[in-house]
Amino acid sequence: MNKGGFVFFIFMIISVTIIAQNKVTLTRDSEVYRTPNRNSEIVDKLVAGSECEVLFYDGSYYMARLSNNKEGYIISNNFYVPQSLNILSKDAYDEYVRSEKWKKRSIIQNWEVNGIDRFEGIYEGLKSSRQVEAGHSRYTLALVKNKIGYLLIYLDGAETYTHKWKEGDVKARIYPTAQNATFKVDWILPSKFSQKSHFMQLVGGVIKIIDLDYGEVYSLMKMYPNKDSEISNRVISTGSGFFISNDGYLVTNFHVIDGSKKHQIGISINGEKSLFNAKVLIKDKKSDLAILKIDDESFEPFDEIPYSINTNLLDVGTNVFTLGYPMPDETGTELKYTDGKINAQTGYKGDAQLYQISVNIYPGNSGGPLFDFDGNLTGIVNSGMPILPGVNYAIKVRYLMNLIELLPSDIQLPNSKALAGQTMTEKIKILSNYCPIIYNSN
Repeated sequence: MNKGGFVFFIFMIISVTIIAQNKVTLTRDSEVYRTPNRNSEIVDKLVAGSECEVLFYDGSYYMARLSNNKEGYIISNNFYVPQSLNILSKDAYDEYVRSEKWKKRSIIQNWEVNGIDRFEGIYEGLKSSRQVEAGHSRYTLALVKNKIGYLLIYLDGAETYTHKWKEGDVKARIYPTAQNATFKVDWILPSKFSQKSHFMQLVGGVIKIIDLDYGEVYSLMKMYPNKDSEISNRVISTGSGFFISNDGYLVTNFHVIDGSKKHQIGISINGEKSLFNAKVLIKDKKSDLAILKIDDESFEPFDEIPYSINTNLLDVGTNVFTLGYPMPDETGTELKYTDGKINAQTGYKGDAQLYQISVNIYPGNSGGPLFDFDGNLTGIVNSGMPILPGVNYAIKVRYLMNLIELLPSDIQLPNSKALAGQTMTEKIKILSNYCPIIYNSN
């Protein structure tokens, strides 16, 4: 698999290397520890004369990057560090890495690789004439999703306290509420203390931050992504999918790709994310199936697809599970696992093409694989019934076989028993490499 796709990760390595480059030579044999403690795990051993790169100091230890790219702590008196070297403290090093992570170029690269939700973007402040007279700054801020809500990251525009703000600083922490597009805000002052008397509303690409103490409203207009940017064009809809050949053929639902012209496939191989262009080869509205193929020179074929296709009719009560990307704007783009059972061998109004399943599915799960507990592909997640929780449907995989026969050239379908005997946890880890997210655009 292509190892160069995760641009953001690579950028961080490059950025840290730029400030480090503090090469030193050990004066004695040394053990390299997992933590700054002699009793912690030993990750490597070095002999006197070995060269390594010092990243920062932490008490009586230095964090070092070895020639094999391992990192660990070495007792500081095991080598001589000239005063001319710029060795940062751990706090200063962490601050640098954090600030580089939130530089504008890094934020945009992260969005380009991992996708962007409907609120994220770069916003520019709007000021009333009274606010101009009062000397208010017209900030440029990035709204970035995190695990608890969002962050507003300062990029530019401070007209007062300019020495207090630098690109990458957190300007506000944003927390969701029970109201749609309305958030609590911890607004951070130049002193770095926060005011908790703010809330934020997002309407039509405009952020309105309301200060309840002073009755002030500060507005910011969304400037990026705009309608002409590549990232804006990519995220009108998303869905789930799975590969059926090692050279990049994959399957999703017809309704996932219908109405869009461009398709990009987000793949995560052992945590490393890559994005590839794809084209639709065949689609069928009646069966709600589509077959795509990656059409990107940077894609490297898989060694093997580690599962088989089971076209046999599953019995009611069979354990099944799916892997997909439900509601990625709200839940993120990490692959999600849900399991359940075959409830019935037919679907809505007795449709023989479908299974009824108890697996919970949501928007974004569509097109994802349905596996039995042995790891065999048995169906394609299709739809649910909002009025009947727990009643969902999957297309039987034998109907996919009918569509495969219409492809212009033969493909080698997966026929592997690599998952046999693996625990469910291991099955999910392996399968996650072959279950991409699909981004659609016009």
